[in-house]
Amino acid sequence: MAFDVRLYRLLHRGTPGDVDFYRARCAGRASVLELGCGDGRVAIPIARDGARVVGLERHPGMLAAARAARDALPPAVAARLDLRAGDMADFALGARFERVIVPYTALYCLDPARRHRCLLRIAEHLTPGGRLIFDVWPGDELAERGPFDDEAPEWIDGVRDGDVAIEVFERDVHRPGRIDVTYIHQIARPGEMPTRERYTLTHHYLTTAELPRVLAAAGLRVLEQLGDFDGRPLDDEAERLIVVAGLG
Repeated sequence: MAFDVRLYRLLHRGTPGDVDFYRARCAGRASVLELGCGDGRVAIPIARDGARVVGLERHPGMLAAARAARDALPPAVAARLDLRAGDMADFALGARFERVIVPYTALYCLDPARRHRCLLRIAEHLTPGGRLIFDVWPGDELAERGPFDDEAPEWIDGVRDGDVAIEVFERDVHRPGRIDVTYIHQIARPGEMPTRERYTLTHHYLTTAELPRVLAAAGLRVLEQLGDFDGRPLDDEAERLIVVAGLG
């Protein structure tokens, strides 16, 4: 997945409440594995709380950002944070973890075959009684809508990078089980003509009915489903789907 790390991080800053949620769910646990750890946004606070954290990240730019952030931590915290280059669909770490977390819809970045391999690897890396915890967006409404192509990009946000103003537009192309989201950044630097940069993220999404079957095929069982990071139940109005699963 190719994207400019600087532009990505300006726009994608997480979902409100997610860091505190994952910290609470990992509290008191000695070992945590984060898949798709990005720039360390979630892994670093969990390491600060005292857990030994392994973060796996495939994108070299995001991994470099995470390592730079780790290097700025107090030595005792940095020593608990092991950041590794790796593919979340194909890893063997030689250890088991009390918590495996996959925040910020990272599971949707995998196509069905790679997602299944990822879940199999997760099952192999969980301790008895360990938990897989991840959050995605519910795919039911999108699945019901059917195929579409937003030919005209829609403005979604304006961000700044110092004295650089960036207007962000989004174009979505949907096919059953898949949505390609193209982000178009119109960048205005002082004294220069505006430029444009774009990248596309593909999500292979699941409906709430499909999710338990997909997990079960990898030997995992849904234990809890929430509709937001504040713990509210999952319902038709939920904008997030948070899943807690265990072995068997």
